[in-house]
Amino acid sequence: MQEFKTNAKNTDHLFKGAKKVDRFLTKNQKFSQSVTTGKLETLRFASDKQTSKAASVAMKSVKSKSTQQVTTSQVAIKIQQAVAHATSKVVSSFTASNPIGWIVAGIAFVLLIFFGLLFMFNSQSNASSNDGVFYVKHWDGDNAYNSSLLAQRYGITAEQIDTFIANEGYTVDSRATGEEFLRLQAISGIDVRMLVAFAQWESSYGTAGVALQFPKANIFGYGAFDNDPNQGASWDNTRAVQDFRSTQIDSYGNRTLAIMDARARAFHNNTLQPGEFVYWTKLDAGKSRAETAEKLDRWIDANGGTPDPPGGYGPVGGGGAGLAVLDQRLGTVISGEFGGLTGECYAVSAFYANSINPSIILRGGIKASDIGTDYPWASWGWSVIRNPSYQEIRAGDIINYNTGGNMGSWYAHSIYGHTGVVGQVLGNNQYVLYDQNPGPLKTWTVTFYPGSVSSVVRPPN
Repeated sequence: MQEFKTNAKNTDHLFKGAKKVDRFLTKNQKFSQSVTTGKLETLRFASDKQTSKAASVAMKSVKSKSTQQVTTSQVAIKIQQAVAHATSKVVSSFTASNPIGWIVAGIAFVLLIFFGLLFMFNSQSNASSNDGVFYVKHWDGDNAYNSSLLAQRYGITAEQIDTFIANEGYTVDSRATGEEFLRLQAISGIDVRMLVAFAQWESSYGTAGVALQFPKANIFGYGAFDNDPNQGASWDNTRAVQDFRSTQIDSYGNRTLAIMDARARAFHNNTLQPGEFVYWTKLDAGKSRAETAEKLDRWIDANGGTPDPPGGYGPVGGGGAGLAVLDQRLGTVISGEFGGLTGECYAVSAFYANSINPSIILRGGIKASDIGTDYPWASWGWSVIRNPSYQEIRAGDIINYNTGGNMGSWYAHSIYGHTGVVGQVLGNNQYVLYDQNPGPLKTWTVTFYPGSVSSVVRPPN
């Protein structure tokens, strides 16, 4: 009995210590959000009225953020909170119940911690294996302004970066060397050319502003809150790029300089939509950074160039299924620009069709299951096979599923069905599918079930 009481007392001390740690982490999490959410470059020296307006916009966006865009880290936080709540009840039973209750509670405590950690480790593993980073020859599209911040050019050397910075007229410390920039790219996935461009325009590579005043501060201006720029001193390079990646890119969708500029204009016009977050408010701030990134890209061409990636262009480390236009977007949310709603399955098929024929816009249809019959595919040179067999499916087909169609591990929507793009046909009634919802664009293996597919739509080539 005494041993049980002693163990209960020790566990209670452990729990109280954990609560203190949790409060510390929560406090710092809130602080990090306060200095990153809606970061407004030009309001650092603005009036209180302007700052309040920005804060109001950011807060409304936070409250209205779609649940479909909840990140893995946010899910892990919810699990952590649930485990903490359950653990609190468990510990209470240690001091309020009989010895049998202590034993049962102790076992429950261990199981809660085990499954909580298991879930979080699994979540982290899933996030790291599908992070959306990919290789391109130069840019994801025609220019740096519209290129994904996660589109990397393979093989850039530290020497190429160092000589570029020196050619721009800067003498830098260890925070802005080529070796450091490549290290930051490796831990964040953010294209090193974009990191160099941000560092030049935010702090002149650490030779101006907060980064000059505080030698350990990051060189990207990150964490320098509008009404207290010196707070940026507590954010070193590592913390800055990791939080920028997880917060601004993964959570808020600020994936390109063009998106950041568009949201700045929306802020000024009071048209910022729920779920959209402002990173800076200076109009066209992204264009100057794009010019610097492109200047660095040309410098690399003139100073040795870069080799082709060993695994080819597309997702870093593989993971794609061979359709380059979709491989480059893995891990990102496809917008509804060409049809469907952003983040919904319909948008993937619309984006893919438009990438082959820019005149194809899939608007007007309602159900993903009816994509094969809602549009004049023949006039675009595409063919439609209704109720196909497995043998009739080909890589590159848009595949549309009946309402309630069997997807193997789940069933298509009972009203709208589902849609995606076939990446590879594997044999044995299996194929690789590109789709989104749930989650960003991904690939996974699907088993074909008779009657599950309403149609496949095949491009001309």
